[in-house]
Amino acid sequence: ALDGELPSPYIGIIVERVVKQFLEAEVKAEEISIIISPGTFGSVRTDLRDQLKPLEKLNIKITRHNWSQGDVMGIGESRGSKISLNREFVEANIRVLIGEVKPDPIAGYSGGPSILFPGLSEVRSIESSLRRSLDAGGRLSVLEGNSIYEDSREVAGLVDVDFTVNIVSDPEGNPIRVFSGELEKSWRRAVELAEKTYTVPVEKGGDVFVLSAGGYPYDRTLYRASMAIEGISRLGRRESKIILLAECSEGVGDPSFYRYMAEYRNLKDMERGLRKRWVLGGEAAYRLRRALEGHQFVLVSILPDNMVRPLDIKVRRTASDALRYVTRGSRRDMKVVVIPSGSVTIPNPKA
Repeated sequence: ALDGELPSPYIGIIVERVVKQFLEAEVKAEEISIIISPGTFGSVRTDLRDQLKPLEKLNIKITRHNWSQGDVMGIGESRGSKISLNREFVEANIRVLIGEVKPDPIAGYSGGPSILFPGLSEVRSIESSLRRSLDAGGRLSVLEGNSIYEDSREVAGLVDVDFTVNIVSDPEGNPIRVFSGELEKSWRRAVELAEKTYTVPVEKGGDVFVLSAGGYPYDRTLYRASMAIEGISRLGRRESKIILLAECSEGVGDPSFYRYMAEYRNLKDMERGLRKRWVLGGEAAYRLRRALEGHQFVLVSILPDNMVRPLDIKVRRTASDALRYVTRGSRRDMKVVVIPSGSVTIPNPKA
């Protein structure tokens, strides 16, 4: 199973090497399956198929798991919730996980057990897990008390994983080190390096935060890019201004995210709506509204005005225009903090 949400540009090379080991062990190509897991966001990078083309030529089966339409089977329970995983993966004789380990706003860190859950699970199990964390704070780089991580760890104990490959890259996607072996041990070692790589000292109490989601694939939709806000919510004063740079070339993203953002302007009303009917996109909308509460927010994007106007979001086309907009009439000595890779930056507040 391959994490397809944020794969390294070198993921294809690593997958080829793993497949080569199987072929050298006289496993037939037609008996090897690569299942692309949609990570923690239910989406897959559009350029991943290009990296896997050499394997398609070998007649190796490549499929993409779908949270709502995937063929799954029950494997047990996690904290009272029934858990189902991709049937083909569960029924395989040998199971290998391959993924990149980076700070993740859903699971704490990507890769490892999150490839199984939520990656290879189904929407009801995922939403049941997230429902338990409505009152929790941001989950970027947070494992303790993170319901998704706790469930993913329990799920990993319900199905045997024979081997895991964990890649740690820099913010530009260049690999730093690869950890492989037993699932929990190798992933934890990768997490330690990822935490050191992505933790950055950032001044606390800024007046203006200029935040880039980090470019593609982090900013391919507003739904995905919005998660970058959580990393800086702990840094600013209540009245600070936030500028998010996110191209959003694939639009807003999850339809339920758009609907909750458009229908609920009040945080309490949104929370009541979520408790009645929990949906993943609605939870993302709630987290964004909560992170932005008390802040002035401007989005720098190509999204058309008529698309974002119902969301009560101000849009500008350039960062300089957005900066002029939020600072007009303000004092000259405002403190501006710039974060170029917001989706994976772990801010370490400094006075």
